[in-house]
Amino acid sequence: MHAFMKKSYFLKVGVSLISAACLISCAQFENNVSAPPNIYKVFPPQEVCSYPANVSAIIFHPLGAGTWSPSNKNDPGSGYGCAGGTSVIQILASGQTINIEYTVAGIERGSTMITVEYSTPEFINNETTYRTVFANFANDTFLQAFGEPMSELMRIKILNLASYFKSENVSEETFFMGDGFVLLTREHDRQNSTITVKLKLFPDKSLKLDQTR
Repeated sequence: MHAFMKKSYFLKVGVSLISAACLISCAQFENNVSAPPNIYKVFPPQEVCSYPANVSAIIFHPLGAGTWSPSNKNDPGSGYGCAGGTSVIQILASGQTINIEYTVAGIERGSTMITVEYSTPEFINNETTYRTVFANFANDTFLQAFGEPMSELMRIKILNLASYFKSENVSEETFFMGDGFVLLTREHDRQNSTITVKLKLFPDKSLKLDQTR
């Protein structure tokens, strides 16, 4: 009888230890799933809304601004941006309109993508000059976001209209900058006589995996 009680006691202790170990490991698993570590860098919140205000050409200063907050206040999971800011300005040239866009998207702790875009009718007088001014604006944005200027190769690609992709063959080109990268899209739609340059800035190279899915 005494021996049986010892076995029963050891059995209860063993079961208790196993249960405790399970609770600890399960709790750790739940923590890992519900609160993943912030493993990638972001552009600083609020500061990213002010990048256009700091560029050399005053014409771009109205872009951006606003307050870093949820895109939809009723749904924080919808993402963050520069709420109340200006995302597009229009420049009148030769009776035509050039559209310049600056948009920011991200999460609560900061921006994961900046988009800068130029679009215009092809037949505007001195169109190359306006595209050069846009390239300078993009370069000033790069200096703030990455701490380094646009590469000479990227500038050449933006200014060389003959090298632009036709609409049916448009593809993104990757340029690594600092800890992040830029996706460049250049399109010359000959049918509609339009020119489009789009630059997507990402703060961390690891985010490139999301762009390939």
